[in-house]
Amino acid sequence: MYLHEDKELFADVIALTAERTGQAQDIIEKDYYVTIILKELSESEL
Repeated sequence: MYLHEDKELFADVIALTAERTGQAQDIIEKDYYVTIILKELSESEL
């Protein structure tokens, strides 16, 4: 399961991470999705 599949938990984690790091929530969310995409690409047989 990916964290973003649980919308409420995902929003809570993004908010908490943003609060603790001082980064904007949209940047945290973008980095999460970029990481997922890179993981999927690295595991694919291109």
